[in-house]
Amino acid sequence: MDIYEYFKDYELDCSCGCGLMPDNRSIEMLYAFRILYNKPVKVNSGARCKVYNKMLNGSVGSAHLIGAFDIKVPLEDEWECIRIAQFVGFTGIGFDDNRMLHLDRHHKKPAFWGYK
Repeated sequence: MDIYEYFKDYELDCSCGCGLMPDNRSIEMLYAFRILYNKPVKVNSGARCKVYNKMLNGSVGSAHLIGAFDIKVPLEDEWECIRIAQFVGFTGIGFDDNRMLHLDRHHKKPAFWGYK
């Protein structure tokens, strides 16, 4: 697996500069997602340390603290991306009107939600 073929560290690590990366399994799943989607994937947010998560007003139990991704997808591909995300094992999937998908693997049962 060469994650750097599709993603750079700065897309996946905490944006505060602390160097925190998502867990390896989450990165592997994102890589599998990218392979199956077969189109570029823009990661808006990856790992977050507790300090940066608090600064963003993220939830105390945010999956970004362990390994989660917010990705930008074209509106016409949203449902395809949701199906692929489920297929590769993401169990937490959130979506909003701005074509952003939240993907994480830290829910025991599949969870879907929308953002306003």
